[in-house]
Amino acid sequence: MKKMDKPWVLSNYLDQQTRIAEVCRMKTYLSIGDLADLYRKFRFKGRHVLGRFFWSNARKVAANWDRTELPPSNWWNVPAVRKRWEEKITDGRSPSYPDLVHDLFLLGKTDLSMASPGCGTGSHERFFVPFPEITRIDAFDISEASIAKARENNPGKVNYQVKDFYSWMQEDTSYDIIFFYSSLHHFKNLDHVIPAIKRKLNPEGILIIHEYVGPDRMMWTRAQRRYGRDTLKKLPGERRTFVMGNGIKKRIYRPGIWRTLLSDPSESVESSKILPLLHQYYKPVYERGFGGSILHPLLKDISHHFLDDIQETRHWLELLFQEEDLFLKKYPHDFWFGVYQ
Repeated sequence: MKKMDKPWVLSNYLDQQTRIAEVCRMKTYLSIGDLADLYRKFRFKGRHVLGRFFWSNARKVAANWDRTELPPSNWWNVPAVRKRWEEKITDGRSPSYPDLVHDLFLLGKTDLSMASPGCGTGSHERFFVPFPEITRIDAFDISEASIAKARENNPGKVNYQVKDFYSWMQEDTSYDIIFFYSSLHHFKNLDHVIPAIKRKLNPEGILIIHEYVGPDRMMWTRAQRRYGRDTLKKLPGERRTFVMGNGIKKRIYRPGIWRTLLSDPSESVESSKILPLLHQYYKPVYERGFGGSILHPLLKDISHHFLDDIQETRHWLELLFQEEDLFLKKYPHDFWFGVYQ
């Protein structure tokens, strides 16, 4: 790890809010992309897709996270994308973000406790298990299937539980580390939740996020959609066929609010509030954006074409990475890593 006098802090995070006004004015309730996606899923999965129309919100959320085996349809399924995350988050200071956290914030400490709300199948808090400074990790999720999967591969030191986040917030427990990996953007009432989380941190404790912080309900801006569409057209057709059903991806559509409510009512419900609230109630001690503004919507449903490591795949991924980096020179990151006190 490179020597650093103090953790780097992003000073111009307010640029992240430049498109919130646009998003609020331009909500999409139902798009052509929603209808096309429903048609493909109906052909691929059958009539049970329509059953979600009659489910409660709680059942929809739980069912969404109970699906522990899914086709590789998202940008996070691509190994080269995940490697790019680490490079952007650590800036070469460490091989991974957990190592960076360890080297900057944990060395010299002992008997640390950690909480991981919304842990899913438990793959990310496990990266902290080898650190001797941490002696206990409480990880929980509302999905019974996810917790069952997590317990199958429990390396020890982690206490996996089926638990509701809001119930946990009422418990009289405190931690040295609270870690949100792609879960904070699923919680509502963040104006109350984010300051309340601070009361669950011990003195000198840290809050870590690895999160989507873009537009609420993933209402991607016009600039994202136009730039993403133009970048998409640079890929050959065989790299743009959908993972489920037939057809070639030609455009990037906003997911309509109705579709989001049908699929997962908790999806990015107040995501645009995360950074402003964190800066209001906490001291940021390390922050990095790691993109996603173009790659996330572009690779949705076509990520399965970019999983291997052959030269041709590397060529097309490098093109996509370069295009997103050009976009990020002018526009903010949709995904964010940060450590706060």
